Amino acid sequence: MNRSRLFLAGIFSLIFLLIFKHGLEFATVAVTTVNFQYPKEPTADLQPSIDVYNQKEVRLVSAGPIESAASVTVKQRTLRISPDLTGVVEHLESITGKVETIGDNEVTVQLQDKLRGGTAYNLLIPVGLSDGTKPIKVNGTVKFPGGPAVPDTPKIDLFLSSGLRVSARTLNCPLA
Repeated sequence: MNRSRLFLAGIFSLIFLLIFKHGLEFATVAVTTVNFQYPKEPTADLQPSIDVYNQKEVRLVSAGPIESAASVTVKQRTLRISPDLTGVVEHLESITGKVETIGDNEVTVQLQDKLRGGTAYNLLIPVGLSDGTKPIKVNGTVKFPGGPAVPDTPKIDLFLSSGLRVSARTLNCPLA
């Protein structure tokens, strides 16, 4: 017990002497160089396919390894006006995706539905991916090149009718 008190007293006296000799700059430098980092939850970036015109495929790239099931559920997030017209409600639409390629830290997901070009899609994968110990959260926006799809041509029905008069006269014009 006495040794530990003597040790702590020696350390405090050494710090006091260093601060007294070198000024307060030493104390501020010593305090600011200590950084604590907590481990972050694993995430993956959402990117379009390597073939950017393949609009049924998205890539997931992570800093660490990715483990996946054979199929995952990809959810498309859209915002809609609330029924009472006072705010915005988040709407999630599910798209089934089949895992095509598994690399060390890259997964390619083949989507059931083709996504349109020129439109930004906010996609997330809440479950189905992990790094071996923790689940990986995937949340991001992907946009395929190209203009948005051309809307359907408008369909207009136009009905013209004319009535033939009984007292119609014929016009005879001689040609010169």
